[in-house]
Amino acid sequence: MNNAIRSIADDKTRAFAEACYDTNDLNDLREMTEADETDMAEWKIDANQWRTAVNAAIADMEADAE
Repeated sequence: MNNAIRSIADDKTRAFAEACYDTNDLNDLREMTEADETDMAEWKIDANQWRTAVNAAIADMEADAE
């Protein structure tokens, strides 16, 4: 895991980003184009937090792949 996830200030958003990173591959994350209602309810986050988390997980996976 690189710096994008670690730089998220909100604990719930950061926890969701870590889960995205740990349980998905890069292709799966790139296919996550719309905020998932189930994820948002389970993690108690909004659509902006969801997108921030997914984008951070993508950025960290790309950085780790280099």
